[in-house]
Amino acid sequence: MIYSLDMVRLRVAISKINLDKMFQRFVGDERYKISKPKLNSFQDYGWKHFVSCKYGNGGVLKMGFYLNGAPADRKDDGFIEFNPNKFAGFTEFWLDYNELLEYFRFPEIARYDLAIDIPLERDKVVLQKDNRMYSCYRKSAIDFTENLGQRSQVGRVKLYNKQLESGLDYPLTRLEITGDLENLNIPKVYNMTAIPHSDKLLIQAILRNDNVTLALSDLPLYHRAKVVELLKQNELCFSQKCINEVLGYAKKLAKYRE
Repeated sequence: MIYSLDMVRLRVAISKINLDKMFQRFVGDERYKISKPKLNSFQDYGWKHFVSCKYGNGGVLKMGFYLNGAPADRKDDGFIEFNPNKFAGFTEFWLDYNELLEYFRFPEIARYDLAIDIPLERDKVVLQKDNRMYSCYRKSAIDFTENLGQRSQVGRVKLYNKQLESGLDYPLTRLEITGDLENLNIPKVYNMTAIPHSDKLLIQAILRNDNVTLALSDLPLYHRAKVVELLKQNELCFSQKCINEVLGYAKKLAKYRE
């Protein structure tokens, strides 16, 4: 499996003087394709200033400042958000990013997306439901996306067919988990490849039950023992070392200087 940082969102604070300087520097630069510029918006609980900068490599940097309706002590708050994977080796962006950090006070990680790429077909990977809100969007037996939690919130989980999304010639399923510096709730995920066909439908139904423990308890003792053992044998184990390295990289982005 491959672990990477798929999105990072920094919470920042910026003075009006620095905001004006930054916009003069970046929004007026013809190198950027500025899409969805929204300056001096008064939409309730929307960002007063919002800009999306598209780089030549397809990567996008989003920035929003001064949330309408924010309390007085948070009136200088803002955010910047981007996908570090899109900018790997793209020197131009990282030079700009270092310059951007100079305008901000107290940059810190608000949330990030940990991506884990699993080298299996999508229909071979099953996500276990838990106490988070669950949804599934299905187009076919191999083209479907499962979600836990609320979109763009810490605790969000997304499991989908990365092979289809990216047009790859090899099987790949991606697990995305949204976390912050305090919380990263990793779900249980299972590889169905080695599970006998006669047991697959039962196990899939149990894992998608609102209460897996209760569903298991309803099985006859023999079947319960068999299913528990199959789940134990085929649960995917994620590397805490790799996860820690990704988190460490996310922390460095709040003070990038390399």
